[in-house]
Amino acid sequence: MRLTCLTVRNFRNLTDVHVRLTGGAVIVGENRVGKSNLLQALRLVLDPSLSSVSRTLTNDDCSESLGDDPMGAGATIEVAVELKDFEDDDGLVATLHPALVSGEPLRARLTYRFSPREKAKEGESPAYEWVIYGGDDPTRRIGGQLRTYLHHVHMHALRNVEADIGSWRQSPLRPLLEEMARRTDAEHLKSVAAALEQANAVVRALPEVKSAAESIQRETETLVGELHRLEPTLDLSPADPQRTLRALRLYLDGDAQRSLSSGSLGSLNVLYIALLQLELVRLLAKGEIEHALVTIEEPEAHLHPHLQRRMFAGLLEGDGRKRSTVVSTHSPHIVSVTPPKQLIVLREVDGTTKAFAASDARLDEREWDDLARYLDATQSELVFARRVLLVEGFAEQVLIPRIADIELDEYGASVIAVHGTHFLSYVRFLRAIGTPYAVITDGDPDAGAGRTGPDRIARLAHAIDTKASSPSELGLFCGERTLEVDLLETSANNQEAMIGALLTFKQSAERANRLKVARDRHDLTGDELLAIVKAGAKGRFAQRLAARATTIDAPQYIEDALHHLLS
Repeated sequence: MRLTCLTVRNFRNLTDVHVRLTGGAVIVGENRVGKSNLLQALRLVLDPSLSSVSRTLTNDDCSESLGDDPMGAGATIEVAVELKDFEDDDGLVATLHPALVSGEPLRARLTYRFSPREKAKEGESPAYEWVIYGGDDPTRRIGGQLRTYLHHVHMHALRNVEADIGSWRQSPLRPLLEEMARRTDAEHLKSVAAALEQANAVVRALPEVKSAAESIQRETETLVGELHRLEPTLDLSPADPQRTLRALRLYLDGDAQRSLSSGSLGSLNVLYIALLQLELVRLLAKGEIEHALVTIEEPEAHLHPHLQRRMFAGLLEGDGRKRSTVVSTHSPHIVSVTPPKQLIVLREVDGTTKAFAASDARLDEREWDDLARYLDATQSELVFARRVLLVEGFAEQVLIPRIADIELDEYGASVIAVHGTHFLSYVRFLRAIGTPYAVITDGDPDAGAGRTGPDRIARLAHAIDTKASSPSELGLFCGERTLEVDLLETSANNQEAMIGALLTFKQSAERANRLKVARDRHDLTGDELLAIVKAGAKGRFAQRLAARATTIDAPQYIEDALHHLLS
């Protein structure tokens, strides 16, 4: 089984959100765009631990677009989840039968609706109720049993792991201890009871312990009298082995047995998720649940980048027909190990939140694989940026932020190198996740028929939109030759700065003299520049130029690309 669709209407800042899913999902987006609200909406439908009170909403939970008193006006909040790929699992088919939707392929839908119970009398606000129903029929109410079989566990962003583990009611350790106590052999329990009684007897016999217990008893007698006095004991543990097993505590660091309070927040998060994993494996193995959905806000909390990647990769390995993981994150390290098809990007568009599914990108499997390899921790900024400028290589990535003379971070804009000219899959990906973009590529006039920059741009424009009036309308821009030559030919200021950067490298006496003359005459040619730069390293030259130049004047096509991107 997998989640295939989530629709949210009028819930907080999610006025009308429709998301296609591929099972699990990784949700990214800026602060306050609605990532936590999307997970909470999912909980309203599926989470069996969510109380009736928590499912009863207020005006504050209604979209601002509905006015100042949406409930007074009879507004309705709806969240719907669709499920597919369970037809070959008899248990799931039976479980989901009340929620089946007519048609092929077999699918199920669960809908949470918060709406007026009946029409209000004039001058009165309507009374509200929430219902969860199956399929297309609002009268087909879904009870808690089905939502228990579709087991949903949620971890908040601001989670107090130590308190949760310490609380018997909330502890993810509790099911493990209860199962252990049930399965322990009776003879073993007898030997445990004897050992406990012996240990307690030794402790009670200590004069100081005996005196302390008697002092407590006398004080209670003083307070309430002999008839109501308490009879306290100071023991290591109750002699009942079942109670003792259930009272076992977790310690950290092996033989050092450090308490949870001494553990780092990152370690406690790893421990909590490990306990959660164990319980889900047990429930699925015993058939107590049919599918496990885990939602986590910011699984990266307090974890080193390497642990973020390793732990989340481990979570994804557990996903399949019986389990799905949905997380919200700000971590590029988590995105770097996420299959790109599972990425969901939330963006504010015209004052409202919209959801974009990366799976909508028209890419073949080879392109998806290439994209997955590309989105390592340094390039996954592609997913988080508000705007993206795609360039060919490292030199453009280093120099264009300096050329722009604009604080790109203020616009949430990133310059991303694709390390080649294969822009199409990245453009399709950015269009799918709703990211404004521009592309800059070299002119390469000597590359041969069909291989020049204008040829490349024309093919790219045709593949994206055959009806576009010009490539620039689609954000596609082309230089004259290469970036270095185009910069050289833009202004004398650029030429002087570039020659200065070249002279910081070790040069032959003849070449150094030529550069000094060219700096005075401003007559260095593009061919000379390319010969010198290619003999060294273009990337190192770009770094030197970016560090030394006070200003770098922009060629017209770069100005046009930045204007398109930032306007």
